[in-house]
Amino acid sequence: MPMGTVLSQPSLTEWDGPSQSTGEHYRNLAFEGAFVNIIRGWLQSGMKETPEEMAVLRADVLSIRDRGISR
Repeated sequence: MPMGTVLSQPSLTEWDGPSQSTGEHYRNLAFEGAFVNIIRGWLQSGMKETPEEMAVLRADVLSIRDRGISR
């Protein structure tokens, strides 16, 4: 995929519509990156935790509230 195409793609969290502001766009990208890295780390460590444990951990680590970061 050409570089311009990659850069023009929305964040995965923006598929339902564009961000309302530049700040929101970058918060979405940060959230997305954190989520992907949590999953990648879990896979690389052999998935020792259950999916249910990971869901609780993910919610705690990311402090998810209404698609944003509450802290």
